[in-house]
Amino acid sequence: MTDSPDYRMYLEEKFEGLTKHIHAQFENVHERLERIESQTTKTNGRVTTLETDLVEYRFVKKYPKVFVGMVAILVLGMVFSIYRIVQVPKQIADTENIIKKEIRDQEGISKVTRGGYVKYNDYGISDSVKIR
Repeated sequence: MTDSPDYRMYLEEKFEGLTKHIHAQFENVHERLERIESQTTKTNGRVTTLETDLVEYRFVKKYPKVFVGMVAILVLGMVFSIYRIVQVPKQIADTENIIKKEIRDQEGISKVTRGGYVKYNDYGISDSVKIR
């Protein structure tokens, strides 16, 4: 019976549909695998980005004393900078007072130079006068 041509045609007819069905299933599986691969690639990219963002957190968690030391240095640096900035107007005022005092102390005193002498006016501005 297995050698009969009718039986052979019957089997080929039945298996032909099965073969087409198996190929269709493989195509479906390949399509799904491609979608899964693209989604996995996107997810891995996001995970990599998040891991780089967490480097600082991991550092803080692993070395808390170093982190506290860095923050303390940063805060001290800011405090020192603010202190120096606040001191600038005071230093300018002190320097102006010193200059004004020196000018007041030297008012009316003429200094002799090589070519003449220096004369101060009421505002403390000097002018050199040449002797002929």
